[in-house]
Amino acid sequence: FQTRNKIVDLPSSTATTVGKLSDLEKQKSDLTLQQLAIRNLEEQVNNNRNKIEIGLDLEGVLTSTLGPLVTQLNTLVSNRELKLSQFNADSQPIKELDKQINNLKSSIKSNIRSLRERNLQTIAYINTQISGVNSSISTIPVKQQNYVKLQTNFEVNNKVRSYLSEKKLEAEMNAAAIVPGASIVNPAYPSYYAISPVENSVYTTAAFLGLAAGFGLILLIRFLNPYIYDKETVEGLTNTPIIGVIRKFPDYIDKDSRQALSLSQPKSVFAESVRSVRTNLSFLAANKKSKTICVTSEVSGEGKSFVTVNLASTLALIDKKIILIAADLRKSKMHKAFGNNNKKD
Repeated sequence: FQTRNKIVDLPSSTATTVGKLSDLEKQKSDLTLQQLAIRNLEEQVNNNRNKIEIGLDLEGVLTSTLGPLVTQLNTLVSNRELKLSQFNADSQPIKELDKQINNLKSSIKSNIRSLRERNLQTIAYINTQISGVNSSISTIPVKQQNYVKLQTNFEVNNKVRSYLSEKKLEAEMNAAAIVPGASIVNPAYPSYYAISPVENSVYTTAAFLGLAAGFGLILLIRFLNPYIYDKETVEGLTNTPIIGVIRKFPDYIDKDSRQALSLSQPKSVFAESVRSVRTNLSFLAANKKSKTICVTSEVSGEGKSFVTVNLASTLALIDKKIILIAADLRKSKMHKAFGNNNKKD
């Protein structure tokens, strides 16, 4: 256009005016893009979008209040989506979140209106500046005016193109940062059966552990038990022959061991066990006319006197002559079984 119309270079004052006009047009274009982004943000809020996305055109002009409000709104919306898997839409927690979301939306809309009004005022001011610059340009020849307009439009479009290219590059970088490079080979399918724990395995393990614990407890008690309950234990621990076993009498025995149960209760199990011992004793040293039998124990109170009285009673029943000798010189109580006193007058 400059060559065809033989336009020489513009004077320095005119070039300065053209540069100012280009800057003003660029600012106006930026504000126009911001207005579009503001309108998009307002539509997202009004349409109840699950997530509010702020356009790149607004990132540098957001107020200190609007940006945090949008972030807080996105957080509340995400929390509401999570809670909907646990509560109904009419439940109290969801209603509380809805109330907070509505309040935030009202605040965001108010901030958007303020931001839009401020941008409109700035655009109006820039239009006034552009009108003033155009008035100063109107004094130059028509061809130069057309050249200035073409040059201004070219520079503005070039700046807008550079600006949009930068924003596009930023958007592509952000997308590349959040989009994973993995691809789905096979889609995942939900499993409606428990993977762990396996019910049969749990029951089998519990049964095995129960049996092992039971047998282990029995063996532990067996090995750690210091008491003797049967003659097999005695036979396994010693080489001493066992003549017989006298059953424990279940009823109360007085402290003086006066009960001659072999006489008073001859048909009891206790009396029968004493008679069994008497029979076995009769076969020991059968060729001897007189026999000495010693009844002893480790400590007092184990039933020496009681057993001695009953064993002597069963021997007396078969016409054996019995002499009882109380050899316990420290705590003897054999005399008490017969109601005698062992103190010397």
